[in-house]
Amino acid sequence: MKRLIKNYLLLLISVAFITSCKKDASHELQPSGQVNIHFHPIVDALPLDFTTLYRNSAGEDYSIRTFRFYIHNIELINTDTKVSGGADANHYLVDAQNLQSTVIGSQAAVNTYNSIAFVIGVDSIRNVSGAQDGALDPAKGMFWTWSTGYIMAKFEGVSLASTQPGNRFEYHIGGFKGADNVVKRIQLDFPPGQTLAIVQGKSVSINITANANTWFDGNSVISIAATPVSMTPGVLSKQIAENYYRMFTVTDVENN
Repeated sequence: MKRLIKNYLLLLISVAFITSCKKDASHELQPSGQVNIHFHPIVDALPLDFTTLYRNSAGEDYSIRTFRFYIHNIELINTDTKVSGGADANHYLVDAQNLQSTVIGSQAAVNTYNSIAFVIGVDSIRNVSGAQDGALDPAKGMFWTWSTGYIMAKFEGVSLASTQPGNRFEYHIGGFKGADNVVKRIQLDFPPGQTLAIVQGKSVSINITANANTWFDGNSVISIAATPVSMTPGVLSKQIAENYYRMFTVTDVENN
């Protein structure tokens, strides 16, 4: 009797395992297509140029030397039908000095979408996993070796308003714990009337601008003269992050 019960239990486990494998396999075989996400760094209406002088909301002129940020969990969404195209959990470092990094290729399930979402910053688990490779390689200059975690976004430049050596300003924004957490999910609707159709075996594109000038204005006005440096998690870092959450806009989609 005991042997019969044991054999019956083993049979149930086997059936459950096979069913699970079939579900996983069907998920993996779900038709998908390529989506290329183009990030266009700008300053207000102008393309970001490292030789150009810009002006922030505090009336301070500045030039840019570094502008980069992490994103992960890219997801296409149809807000009408509540359908998701699946999330890409990979981490990507978008760097205005590296044009190749500003185009991200991902996969999404075949469907029609009108919105895109992604997380700006580095996942909390990755922040406590030490130095890693790929986009999270410390050689990228985005890992705080003297502190725990990653720099989620970095903005550096030069302004006569700065009292720092060389008139530099440096905003290294990080923090993933409690009130200092700057990791945030961003969701952007496509322009009115535009949808993105993912077709199996075909490639489509989304164009997103990232406006560096929003770092200085939003919930808080950030003056280079008053605060030329932010290098640690805390109140100032959080204020700057809440400003730059607004820097993204989907300008158009291309169904090719």
